[in-house]
Amino acid sequence: MDHRNYSIQNYRSPPELNDYFDHIIISGDFGKGKPDPSIFEHVLTTADVSRTEAIMVGDNLMTDILGANRAGIKSVWINRDNKQATEVKPTYEISHLEDLFELLHK
Repeated sequence: MDHRNYSIQNYRSPPELNDYFDHIIISGDFGKGKPDPSIFEHVLTTADVSRTEAIMVGDNLMTDILGANRAGIKSVWINRDNKQATEVKPTYEISHLEDLFELLHK
């Protein structure tokens, strides 16, 4: 999720990441966080992207992937530690972020 429309001055990620995103939305500024589907829906609206065009990439099943599932968005779980999936099922699973590029080019 990215969102430059919400208080960039409070953005806590390294500033060098800002060039990669058109929008940076901070859950604390929005008032809801993952896994609440409303923050995902807000991102879709802000970015003018449909659910079918979006994909959530995250390493936490209970926030990132569950939230994407609730919002009807495809998801990629970065499972670095080879954990067993719970009842929350991602659309895709990768071990390393580098694997994302190959997945996206399929």
